[in-house]
Amino acid sequence: MTAETVRRIAAYGCLTAVCLFAALCATAKPQCGTLVRQIDSVLSRYRATVGVTVLSNRDEIVAANDSILFPLMSVFKFHIALAVLDRMDRNRTRLDSVVRIKASDMHPDTYSPLRERHPGRDFSITIAELLRYSVAHSDNNACDILLEYAGGPEVVEKYVRGLGIENTFISASEKTMHDRIENQYLNRSTPTATARLIETFFENRLFASKYKKFLIRIMTETSTGQDKLKGLLPPDCTVGHKTGSSDRTSTGVKIADNDAGFVLTPDGKRYYIAVFVSDSQEDDPTNASIIARISAIVYDFMIRPTDPNVRRFAAPKACRSTMRPGVRKKESALPNKQALFFLTLVATPQVAGSGTYAQKFGNTTFIRTDDSNKKTKPGYHPPGLSAHGSEKPNPLNFPGRIPTISIAVKSERTRPRDALRRVRRQAFPRGKLPDVHL
Repeated sequence: MTAETVRRIAAYGCLTAVCLFAALCATAKPQCGTLVRQIDSVLSRYRATVGVTVLSNRDEIVAANDSILFPLMSVFKFHIALAVLDRMDRNRTRLDSVVRIKASDMHPDTYSPLRERHPGRDFSITIAELLRYSVAHSDNNACDILLEYAGGPEVVEKYVRGLGIENTFISASEKTMHDRIENQYLNRSTPTATARLIETFFENRLFASKYKKFLIRIMTETSTGQDKLKGLLPPDCTVGHKTGSSDRTSTGVKIADNDAGFVLTPDGKRYYIAVFVSDSQEDDPTNASIIARISAIVYDFMIRPTDPNVRRFAAPKACRSTMRPGVRKKESALPNKQALFFLTLVATPQVAGSGTYAQKFGNTTFIRTDDSNKKTKPGYHPPGLSAHGSEKPNPLNFPGRIPTISIAVKSERTRPRDALRRVRRQAFPRGKLPDVHL
């Protein structure tokens, strides 16, 4: 790749950032205006080309830069898995069928936990384990073995197109992509095509249910990219995804950092999301944080009340049938006799204090602050209130990012709204208070 090519890529990325808001507005549902603005506020500050697509079972669609074909990288291992399972279904092949792998199939100088487990020798393994290594652990050698089993790149692309998914081009194996760095641009797709493929798999019967359930399970077991789509989401939602990451060019440009998958929220909502970061001049943690922040913004949007007149209120399962906002109940009816009412705060990156952290614990969240003007001890909570849960900083140490916060508070003489004001003042001492729905 010449210096002139890289210069053009960088210039194109900057132009994309400037024009992103217009692209978002052109492809978003009218009711998604707030989501569009929030996504744009994240993307406009980075030196990268970013594509985003969100599909939901409420038929809401948001897409950014969807006319661009992004390098898929290891995301195409999901495409391969579909083609492999389709062949297994047609041939009635069992998941525990054993195949023999030669030591020569384990290519060196590529990411491969499978090769590390079986160094320098022939071995036998089930197809299910090969799929797990390829999808959940993004093993490149397992991927190429499965690609050959499926019939090659052309067969995989034909299968995907047969599902009605356009704008997807697959022509290279992992080995081919590692032969020359330019080859990492060969397998390409749009974010919408990738999200639509995941939606098609999830919503339809492409093959027997045992194969479908297995693929869903290994997608939720994905060990790579924990700081991407899942990075800022609460632990009680289910995320199944496939990540992708490239090498860097000689000038330091990251060809691709991707993540795509499905999210199931605790209240039963389901949506599909693909975030592709390409030709990035940012470092790897920054690329991951772009994906994580967009994912968190989408999650907060998806769990909002569908009716703006409905109060935003969530109670612990143990007392959901007996609690209403602002109504005191007997402590014996509440979990661990801890809460008399349940409050919900909604914070956005723009308003949350940079030293504030939250850790969700069951259906409650414990909050603390380490503001430079007010150091607090572990176990801190506002005076006069009791909060139960687990106190732990955000694992990514992401400044200013608080997801939806549910706080169980106890106070005999304080009304819910008064207690909420006190929580806000104590948790956000700089005066940057979050939006509140009670």
